[in-house]
Amino acid sequence: MEDKLNEVKEYTLRVSRREDLVYMNQLQWLKSKLIEEERYEEADEINKCIENEFNRFKNREL
Repeated sequence: MEDKLNEVKEYTLRVSRREDLVYMNQLQWLKSKLIEEERYEEADEINKCIENEFNRFKNREL
């Protein structure tokens, strides 16, 4: 029973990390599109979001 619980926990963590990576990738893509369109202020806001999320992920991993 405990093995099954550990297996489910590991799976949940793996899926969560994958979703985090997809989210960060989407933010990076959005930032690059905004820069292409010369919408620098909006790109800066997205960059702040990226930095905040990265710090949150980094702190969670410690």
